[in-house]
Amino acid sequence: MNKNILESNFIREFSNVIDRMYLLGWDERNAGNVSFILDEQPLAEYLDLSKPGRLYPLQINAKPLAGKYLLVTGSGKYFKNVKEDPKANACIIRVTEGGSDVEILWGLQPHERPTSELSTHLASHMSRLEVDPTHRVIIHTHATYTNMMSAITDLNEKSFTKALWGLNTENIIIFPEGIGIIPWEIPGNGIIGKNTAAKFKHFKIVLWPLHGVVACGDTLDATFGLIETVEKAAMTYLTIKPYTNQKLISDVDLMRLAKAFNVKPNEDFIQ
Repeated sequence: MNKNILESNFIREFSNVIDRMYLLGWDERNAGNVSFILDEQPLAEYLDLSKPGRLYPLQINAKPLAGKYLLVTGSGKYFKNVKEDPKANACIIRVTEGGSDVEILWGLQPHERPTSELSTHLASHMSRLEVDPTHRVIIHTHATYTNMMSAITDLNEKSFTKALWGLNTENIIIFPEGIGIIPWEIPGNGIIGKNTAAKFKHFKIVLWPLHGVVACGDTLDATFGLIETVEKAAMTYLTIKPYTNQKLISDVDLMRLAKAFNVKPNEDFIQ
């Protein structure tokens, strides 16, 4: 007999991170979506993986992810409800062998489907796994201050990143690659997914101007922590922007920090 999946660590971690983002005000209504690659062995303790699931067609071909299992938020679902009832607001999917569909193995009602950004998530997972085999998580959220910052600053990756690196000692350590930025685009379509996936070859967090951010990582905590760090930096930026006597960390000291913590900052932004 299978264990109760609602008591699994992966459901608890998933629900807790989503709840924290909602409580921070990042995910109003049905804003945001999350996908988390699951390991087959522990998942088999909770579900009979030999049974086929309900097919759902993709906008892209995800054959490189064939056979992989993911825990994903549902389309139109509110983050505020996930922790209370994960099964009604999220689902576990398996990518089919051909990569043109996913099977919904657990969660949601028969007429419901995974997040409308599923193809963007899968494209981003494929892209990120090419450069980081430990990768497992994609989070899209409407981080408030980062979004506000995108409305009043030059959307140049170097200047945007340098503005945040200079504000706090930890920033270049947490996101040494910097922040990727794509042009504004309608969400839920192939263009935004393609552009985001391309940026994940070089960055761990991507800004969708006047919308939010998409971040990746090897754990839910690490991915959430990356967004949290960028968001605090953006809040600091907006708070001190009116003042003229700003004191920022110099490039020399940023490089000293990078060396001390054995991280390699983006060479296009600082040398």
